[in-house]
This record gives sequence, C-alpha cells and structure tokens, in this order.
Amino acid sequence: FAADEFDGRPWAVALVAGTTLIIVDELHCDAYDMNIDSTIEKVGILPNSSRLAIVSKKGTVYFRTVDDPMRDLLDPYPLGDGSESSPAPNQVLWCSDDALLLRWGTTIIMVAADDSQDVLDFTEDDGEAVVLVQETDSIRFISNLRHEILHPVDDSTSRIFGVGSTSPGALLYDALEDFEQRNVRSEGHLRNIGGRMQEAISDCIFAAVNDLNVRRQQRLLRAASYGHAFLADASVKSFREAALTLRVLGAVRHYDIAMPITYAQYRKLTPSGLIERLAFSHHHLLAVRIATSLGLGSEHVLQLWARAKVTRSQGLPAETLRSTLVERLQHCPGLSYADIAEDAYHHGQQELAVLLLEHEVRAAKKIPLLLTMGRDAEALDRAVESGDTDLVYVVLLHVKDKGDIRLLFELAESHPTAMQLFVQYCRAAEPDLLRAFYDATHQADAPALLHLEEAFMAPPRPAVNSAGTTIREGSRSHLLKLSAARWGQNKDNVFQAKACEEAVALNDRLQEIEEKTGQPIFADSSLADAIRTCIITGNHKHAQKLRSDFKMADKQFYWLKIRALASTGDWSAVEAFSKVSFHNAL
Repeated sequence: FAADEFDGRPWAVALVAGTTLIIVDELHCDAYDMNIDSTIEKVGILPNSSRLAIVSKKGTVYFRTVDDPMRDLLDPYPLGDGSESSPAPNQVLWCSDDALLLRWGTTIIMVAADDSQDVLDFTEDDGEAVVLVQETDSIRFISNLRHEILHPVDDSTSRIFGVGSTSPGALLYDALEDFEQRNVRSEGHLRNIGGRMQEAISDCIFAAVNDLNVRRQQRLLRAASYGHAFLADASVKSFREAALTLRVLGAVRHYDIAMPITYAQYRKLTPSGLIERLAFSHHHLLAVRIATSLGLGSEHVLQLWARAKVTRSQGLPAETLRSTLVERLQHCPGLSYADIAEDAYHHGQQELAVLLLEHEVRAAKKIPLLLTMGRDAEALDRAVESGDTDLVYVVLLHVKDKGDIRLLFELAESHPTAMQLFVQYCRAAEPDLLRAFYDATHQADAPALLHLEEAFMAPPRPAVNSAGTTIREGSRSHLLKLSAARWGQNKDNVFQAKACEEAVALNDRLQEIEEKTGQPIFADSSLADAIRTCIITGNHKHAQKLRSDFKMADKQFYWLKIRALASTGDWSAVEAFSKVSFHNAL
C-alpha cells in the first residue's frame, strides 16, 4: 500500500504471521503483536493508508490505524459466534473512512466503522457471484451482468438534497425550481441566501461533478448558472471547468467506452492519464477530442494511433500505409516518426520503416534505428548531413564494435568529414587501427608521418623494465626507424627518409654521451644544442665527434664554440682556440 501518511514512507507492504502484523518498506521492518483473540485471517487497508481492518479467525473485526496498529480505533465487531470454525471473508475492503465491506461468496455486508457499527446487507437476491474491486473513493460490484459503484455521498450533495436542508446550495436549487415554475417563492429563497451566493454556487458545482446521474448534473449546473446572475463580478471559470469535466466523464462513462469513473478517480488519474488509457484501449478518436478540448495537445495520442495502425495493418502495401499515416500526422510537427518506424521494423515491415524515417527531422532519433536495421551507410550519410560530430562517431563506433573493419574503412573514406573524425579518434585512442586504415586506403606518406609524430611524443630515452633490461620497441629511435622505412618506400621521399635516419643516429649518439659522461642532460637536444652543451661542460672530444659524425660546417662549429666559451666567461680558452686556428676562428 502507498504509505503517504505513514512516517513519510513512500510505500509499504503489510504481512501477517499468526497474530503478528509486519509492515515492511525499503528501509524498515516493524512487527506488531496485535493482541487479538486468535490468528489474523484477513487485513483490509484504507486506500489513503490511514486505517486498517483486521479479521481474526474467530470472526472478530478490529479497527486500527496504520501508524499505531496496537491501539483499537473502535470496539471490536463480532461477525459470528466466536468459534474458529467461522469461515473467513473472501474480501475485506474499505468504502470510505467509515464503511467496511466484507464478502463471503455471494454474501456481502457493510459495517459502519464508527461507534454505531450499523450493518447493511448487500447480498444479491438472485445469488449471482459478485467480485468487489477497491477504488480510491468507492467499491465496484462486478458480476456477469452488472457493474455498479458504491461510494459515499459527497458533503455538498448532502447539503443540497438533505431533507429540510436550508444550506445556501439547497436554497439556490429550490430557487431555480420555483423560478422555472414562475413561483414568487424563488425571490424569497434568493433573499435567504444573502451574501452566501458564492458558497451556494460552489456547492452546486461540486455536487454536479460528483454526481453520476446526468439529469441531476444538468439541474445542478443550471442552478449554479442561475446563481451567477445575482453575483456581482462573478467568475465563471470553475463553472466552465466543471461543465468540461462532466462532458469528459460523460463520454468515457458511455457504454461504448465502458469506463465508468468518478470525479475523484478522474482527478487521481489526471486528464493526461485518462487520455493515455483511452489511447491504449484503442479509443483514439475520443482521446484526441478530449485532449483537444482540454488544450493538452493530441500529438501523443496520434502517435499511439499510428503505432496501433502499423501493428494492425500488416497486409497493406508500405506506400499506401505511409500515405495514410503522413496525411493524418502532417499537422503534428513535434511527433516522432522514428518511434512509429521502430514499431514497423519490429513487426517485420522494414520497407515501411525506411519510408517513415524519411519524414523524421531529428537525426538523433533517426540514426539509431538505421543502425539497428543494418543500414550503416545511410546512417553515416544522415549523420554527416546533420553536422553533429557526435552522431558521426556513433555510426563509426557502431560499425567498429560489429567487427567489420573493411566496412568501417570504406565508410570512413566515403566522407571527408567522417575520415577526419575517424583519424582524430584513432590518433587519440587506437593508433594501430589508424595505421591499418592508412595501409588499406593506400596512403603511403600518412603512416610515416604517424610514426614521426609518435616518435617525438615518446620519451627520448628507452624504457627499462624491472629486470633492468632496456626496452627498445616503442622508443623514439625505434619509431624513427619505422618512419624512415615508410619514407624509403617512395623514391620521392629520400630527404624525409635521410632526415629520420640522422635523427636516429643523433638520438643514439646522445644516449651514448650521457652514459659515458654520467650527465643526463643531452637527450632531446638538437645537434647544435648538443655540441654547445658538450663545450660548456668541457666534453670537447664528444663535441668534435658530433661535429665530424654529422658533418657540421666549420664556420657553424667555430661560431658555436666561441659563443659557448664566451657564455661561460672562459676567455683564456677563447684565446687558445684563436691561436690554434686563428684564421678560421676569426
């Protein structure tokens, strides 16, 4: 049961074990020893979860509250002779805060849940089997031939139709009766109402919406309308809402629809809930009319109609069914054709699904269904047209997850935008897949550039594992060699290949210098920077070796040496160098 009034819990479940009542919710489990004459046979809980009725095996009814099940709300009521052989009722249901119904087969009684504890017998004279159904404000009696509703009379109705009532509502109702009969007593009734005319109008309106008799509804609304004529600055908003509500309730209560609900049930269900229930019951026309009259919009109802139409029109040609649907739905711009197409696809009408997707303007709803249908190329076309890069990624990654690499490469190559996004993704996440893509699409230079980029992103020194072994694979030198090999496959790229080879030689030579000098300051340096660093640190032999290995021009080397020595303030070395090669140094 919904425990809205029970310690603030959203829901709870009532269980019985012997004489113990157990109330369980998502956080608590409370057990209560009920202190009754025998074990519990039946429990009935009021729809608002405030009261409960417990029937013991000896046929005694205990009235308790949910928040305090140990305390008797009223004196226990005995149903039988007090023996445990008494049959337990089949159903125990509440028909308001102060009425309890119990059913044994075809026998039905109602016990007043107040101090009087009066009993009314509702047993059918013909002995026809009846089932009771609990509602929020009433009890339904359902048999093979009848469907009746038992509900408490509303207070406003009691005030108007009560014997000898002089309430404002009753006086207004009588005033209308006398006015229509041209009886002067009408004026006296209006005078007696005095300044309580608004109260009289409200009572008539509320009694009308709670009444199930159409004739009385009309009379009560007419009385309310009559009262408006004698009220200055009268607001007719509530009157119009009541009239519209009664039109809705009258329509669904009609035997063709067979949905007899009360005003309280209508409010709890909400107009949107009623419209959706009508749509799911295939009363789409009535649902559209009600939605339009209430200003709620009919798009959702029309979509449900379209999906039902697709389900029940398996034999119609796809083009004919598409024309029928589009003709009815073209005035609903917010409607989703993709949802209708999805239903068509799941019912084996793929051709109709494709035709309907042509009318879907939202790419985010269209593309997932195209992928589900296996139309990957069309999905990529629509994604590129939409300009949404996320949708392009959705298509490409969907194809990738399917494992069809060949199709993935074909789709990526078919659109420049798709290829650019695919390359961007692979660079960041899957370089090996990018290399495979370049090989498959015969892009000779691209793999070499990729290796070159990876080389300069890799650390200049190779990694060392826990055993102290140097790992060459994946190092900068290794990746530069791969790039050189790729460049070397094309005779037009001799310069690039040679540059990569020299970069490998320089990187390896700098590592060798660091190992010999024990100074880890040379890695990731250019040739000029490495020579300058060697001179500054006094490693002149390594500087000369780098000069000769990489054939640096004498003039460039001399300038580097002079500037390096000058930066350290070693003027004596500059002077000595000038004496050794005075002309060249000058």
